Amino acid sequence: MIDALTLDNTPNPTNPHPLVATLALLPESYGTGEPSVRLGAPGDGGLWISAQGLIGRQSGLIDDAMAEIAATYNAVTRDAQASYFFGAHAWHLVTAALGPYLLANRVPDLSPANVWVAMTSGRATRLVLRHGRFACLPDDPAAAHPDAAVVADPDALLARLRAEIEAHLGALIGVMRVRRVPLGPRALWAIVSDYVLEVAIGLLGQDVTEERLAAVAAPLVRAPGSPLNGHSWFFQVHADRQSAFFTDRNGCCLNHKIPGIDRCSSCPLRPLPERVSLMRDYLNTLE
Repeated sequence: MIDALTLDNTPNPTNPHPLVATLALLPESYGTGEPSVRLGAPGDGGLWISAQGLIGRQSGLIDDAMAEIAATYNAVTRDAQASYFFGAHAWHLVTAALGPYLLANRVPDLSPANVWVAMTSGRATRLVLRHGRFACLPDDPAAAHPDAAVVADPDALLARLRAEIEAHLGALIGVMRVRRVPLGPRALWAIVSDYVLEVAIGLLGQDVTEERLAAVAAPLVRAPGSPLNGHSWFFQVHADRQSAFFTDRNGCCLNHKIPGIDRCSSCPLRPLPERVSLMRDYLNTLE
C-alpha cells in the first residue's frame, strides 16, 4: 500500500486565486464527483502522494502502484501495469496543462514539487497544485498578480505549455526506466502525444475546427526536437447525422493484454479504415 501525507484544504473564498476559477471550468474526474485538477492542499479523503516523492530515484512507489494495478485489474504483464499507471498520471497532467491554456490562456506551474496526486488502486484520479504560479499573456486580467509570469506572445505561451509537460513527464519516464519498467520512452511519449490531442478535442467541444485543433496541436506534438514529436494527429469522421474529430493514435494503452479486454476501437494496432468505420458506427448511436 502506498503511504502519503494528507493535508487539510483551506480555500479562501473572499480572495480567490486567479487559477481557482480557471480550474473550476475543467471537467470532473471520472467517478469521483470532484474536479480533476484544483488549487490548494490534498483533501481529507483518499490517498495522496507528492509527485516529487513519486519520481524519487530510490522511491518504490511506482512498483507499489503497479502491484496494486495488477491485483485490481488482473493486469498480469508489467508493461500493461506500467501503461495503466503512466497513462492515468499523464492524462491528468496533460489536462492540468492544456485545460487552463484553452480556457483562459494560462499555464500553471506543473513541476513535480508543485503537484500532489490522488491515487486509487495504483492509478492517479485527481491532481492538486500546491501553489498558484502560472504563465499568461500581457493582456491577462491577472497579469499583475504576484504568481503570474507574463510571457511575450501566444507562441511563447505554447512553448511554456510544452515545456511544463515535457519536464514533469520526462522526470517520471526517467525514473520508470531506472525502476526497469518494461515500456520504453518512445512508447510512453506516444501515449502523452495522443492525450494532447484527446484532451484538446474534448475541451474545445463544439468550438473545435480542423484549423483550431491544428493550431493548438502542431506546436505541441510536431515541434522539432521535442519528445512529443511523433505520429499522433487527428482525423474527422462523418456519420449519418453528425461529424466529429478523433485522435489518430500513435501509442497503445495495452489494455488488450488484460484477459477479457479487446483492443480499443481507436487502437493504432487496428488499420485506420477499421477505426474510422468503428467511429462512424459509434456516432450513429448518438442522438
